Amino acid sequence: MNDCFIADDLSGALDAAGAFFRAGRTVTVALSPDAWPEVPAGEVVGVSTETRNASPAAARAAVLKTLDVLQARGARLVYKKIDSTLRGPIAAEVAALAERLPGVRLLFCPANPAVGRTVRHGVLLVHGIPVDATEFARDPVCPVRESHLARLLASVAGDRLVLPDAESASALEAAVREMDTRAGPWVGIGSGALARPVAARLADPRPAASRGVAPALPPGPVLLLCGSAHPANRSQAAALEAAEGIPVHPFNPLAPAAALAAAGRSLRDHG
Repeated sequence: MNDCFIADDLSGALDAAGAFFRAGRTVTVALSPDAWPEVPAGEVVGVSTETRNASPAAARAAVLKTLDVLQARGARLVYKKIDSTLRGPIAAEVAALAERLPGVRLLFCPANPAVGRTVRHGVLLVHGIPVDATEFARDPVCPVRESHLARLLASVAGDRLVLPDAESASALEAAVREMDTRAGPWVGIGSGALARPVAARLADPRPAASRGVAPALPPGPVLLLCGSAHPANRSQAAALEAAEGIPVHPFNPLAPAAALAAAGRSLRDHG
């Protein structure tokens, strides 16, 4: 049997994959449920539904399809990765999980305290401000309209849905431990921060030497593509350029040719 997690985009899938990798698990990420990889039993499989920018109806259908593939493959869903600022059709995806997984409790906490995203009194805050009053409310594709988790997930009411506050990594760990004290299966839903304690409870107990070694990166140039317009990403890129001389090429999706050509020259000329 394979443990499995679902993410709404590729970067989120890789974020969750890192949590399971740190727990000693081998992880393969599929770009869609139709691209399920042939992997050994015991390996973790992550599936990106690519629904961050989808309509609620399309997101619901994609999650239901992915769960059907998991069931057909005999895989066990252990985590659902979402955005830590509640971007995307999250309510529709959680409702799909609740529909397809009757009797399974759902631990929902988008907090990522290390970057200032916390849940207090059931409200998601970004550096102390409700997320729907921050720049994420002005996201050009997925504007965030709701900070109160219970209101966001009103369609998934009942005791199955657990909404803990979390203002630290230890609070997320405590929420996971609390879920394990109750009988019956449960699935975590949250950011990469919640993925870490979820993955830790499923850690590979074997010594690292017996698990094999991940292949090293091949020699040659590396291209890093950042798809976020958040100011923090731009400042990180500027710091990397200043400290290491790494060429940075801003990319305009409406006029991509210049950035593509510049990136190609950088890879060829500088590595």
